[in-house]
Amino acid sequence: MSNILTLCDFSVYRNEITLFDPISLTLRKGQAYEIRGQNGIGKTSLLETISGLKTTFKGQFSLFTSQIYISRRAPFNQEETLLKNLSFWAHFWKTPTLLSKALQTWGITHLSHLPYKRLSQGQQQRASLARLSLKKASLWLLDEPTANLDQQSIDIFQGCLKAHLQEGGSALIATHHPLNLAQHIRLRPQNRGGFPSHTKAVA
Repeated sequence: MSNILTLCDFSVYRNEITLFDPISLTLRKGQAYEIRGQNGIGKTSLLETISGLKTTFKGQFSLFTSQIYISRRAPFNQEETLLKNLSFWAHFWKTPTLLSKALQTWGITHLSHLPYKRLSQGQQQRASLARLSLKKASLWLLDEPTANLDQQSIDIFQGCLKAHLQEGGSALIATHHPLNLAQHIRLRPQNRGGFPSHTKAVA
């Protein structure tokens, strides 16, 4: 099966208010979608729901593969070095042999000895994205992945994304800065708020 993810009449809600009009899409191997929409529309909530962090949704979604969610707040210890933070995740995912290459790929090897809190915002973002090179996940769920990145770092990200798609991976990317992908979906405000009467997830 080439399908990675399907959404059917899917939306999320907060405080009994539906955030956006229901959407339907099928994400296949080698595809990436940009998720666009105004602030507060629910882009982050959509990604969190697919990743399993939230369950307040209506409609149906089916996830057919492994996923990794890169949020705007990296789960890193501020006091520990960059190397120790990434080493933790490499061992958690049982991929310690990928650590050195991940550091090289994202151009942060020379920063590995520094405490995470000492890094600039752009460097912290690259460190967060480096986790993509540590977990073997087919679906990337990315929340504003190019935030705080300079053009060189954006080029690195786009190169990694292109390679991921060529290898049969896929991605859903919430962004305010268009990446000029072939596919995108725009979340539109729900005209009538309401508490969903039926929810279902298939994984």
